[in-house]
Amino acid sequence: MIKRRTFNTLAVGLGAASAVLPVAVRAQAAGALPAGSYARVNPPAPTASPGKIEVVEFFSYACPHCHEFEPVLDAWAAKLPADVALRRVPIAFRSSWAPLQRLYFALEGMNAVTPALQQKIFDALHKAHARLDDPAVAADFVARNGVDRAKFTALYSGFAMQGKLAAANRLGQAYNIEGVPSLGVGGRFLTGPSMVGDNQKALAVVDALVAQLRKG
Repeated sequence: MIKRRTFNTLAVGLGAASAVLPVAVRAQAAGALPAGSYARVNPPAPTASPGKIEVVEFFSYACPHCHEFEPVLDAWAAKLPADVALRRVPIAFRSSWAPLQRLYFALEGMNAVTPALQQKIFDALHKAHARLDDPAVAADFVARNGVDRAKFTALYSGFAMQGKLAAANRLGQAYNIEGVPSLGVGGRFLTGPSMVGDNQKALAVVDALVAQLRKG
């Protein structure tokens, strides 16, 4: 897990909102979940999936642990029940990660985020050491992978992007994200591999928390 405290601050769009941060309070055991396997978010974080239980993966393409988690998350996401929605939110713990946020949001804006492309991006960064934080390199890369370069570049540098970056970092604050990968559940809970020591176990905790939310 890459933790926020390794760096000075979230790099993009924090502004005055960073003055007061809601705190995720460590929850006690509930049912079969051991104490410390998740945190309760208070006040609850906003969600963006009406009528569904939203699971948010906070990640960065720059994070090697997120690279390892990606195929495990994809396999889990392929079997999501109809009342659960997965949302990915890229986070920047330092300014050099902000271009990778832009990379994700530009692809998302084109409906071009797929498991295959996600894996290629992670592999390019962590195996081939590609400089995808360089806008020109990123545009070349996505174009080689079937994404319209002109549309990608327009979204990457467009006016709406700054709002997306700010919203992502505000949601990270609402969940009190201290490291990635982390998983928010329904605006109420936070868990992740670092809290349970295993990628698969983290998703089992998510499933249990989803079940709790279903019960109200």
